[in-house]
Amino acid sequence: MRTLLLLVADRNEARLAYYRSSLADDFCTVVPVTTTAQCLTMLKEFTPDAMVLEAEFPGAERVLDVLAHQPTGTHVGVLVHSSSGHCPTPAALARFLRSEMSGRPLPSEELGPRIRQLLGGCQKPVSPEPGNANVESGPEPEPALPAGRRVLQQALWN
Repeated sequence: MRTLLLLVADRNEARLAYYRSSLADDFCTVVPVTTTAQCLTMLKEFTPDAMVLEAEFPGAERVLDVLAHQPTGTHVGVLVHSSSGHCPTPAALARFLRSEMSGRPLPSEELGPRIRQLLGGCQKPVSPEPGNANVESGPEPEPALPAGRRVLQQALWN
């Protein structure tokens, strides 16, 4: 199973660092952004598998609009969290096949399972143990990633 790309748009840098470090060994690669410009730039580079968006994030509805207009954007799992009760218009979230609103930022131990549930039960990838790999019926190869996603993953791991 391939690693999922999670775009997290939040003005709170401490929360972004917490999400990134605590989810680093989980099922996804966290791409944190703190400004609308950063977020829109990332959305030009790739379509994430899931997005966590602070409802109070400047330009939140614009970000959702740009995401929804990408070729596979409506299939992205979107989780919007708010500590003030603010919510994007229902129409902004209704365009996505999988979306959810939370009245508070989620701790990472809740965020990972919530995203997996939102995406339909994706599980953490399992690495084969040394010596147990069966050459004849090894794991299925990961699907090729689009060029933008490959470049982004390389940049994140370097």
